[in-house]
Amino acid sequence: MSHTVIQPEMLGQLACWRVRHAGSELLIAEQGAQLLEYRRDGEEPLIWLSEQAAGQPGVSVRGGVPLCWPWFGDLNRNPPALRAQYPGETPPFHGLVRTLDWRWQQPVVEGDELVLRLDCPAAAAGTLPGWPHAVAVELEIRMGQRLRLQLSSRNLGAQ
Repeated sequence: MSHTVIQPEMLGQLACWRVRHAGSELLIAEQGAQLLEYRRDGEEPLIWLSEQAAGQPGVSVRGGVPLCWPWFGDLNRNPPALRAQYPGETPPFHGLVRTLDWRWQQPVVEGDELVLRLDCPAAAAGTLPGWPHAVAVELEIRMGQRLRLQLSSRNLGAQ
């Protein structure tokens, strides 16, 4: 089994976690569950931050892998059925979860992979600003010989 190290780290004012496992390292922000950096030992970074990346609460971080949910880009350029779900006047670019804090679940080692899971409590509680549905929004990151990310959402029904 590979040695795993998970340490808290700050990017400006944002709480992050630096994770080392199986010859690779990543940095992920609690805000937006955004993967900010990823590299394999002895190699150039595959994922990195912009030099203009801000580490401020409530401000999207430039760079890395942002989670865009439930829409990408300008909501007005998305399908009408999705636009109809948002009753607010000024929708944020790239959805509602990029600047919210996500919750870590206990990391698990499966074979040679470290499995990290995060979820968005505000979405599950049905308290996303301007979103009328309770939904489980979850990110799974698998670190091993490869890096795999999977974002999923599941309707939790009427509350």
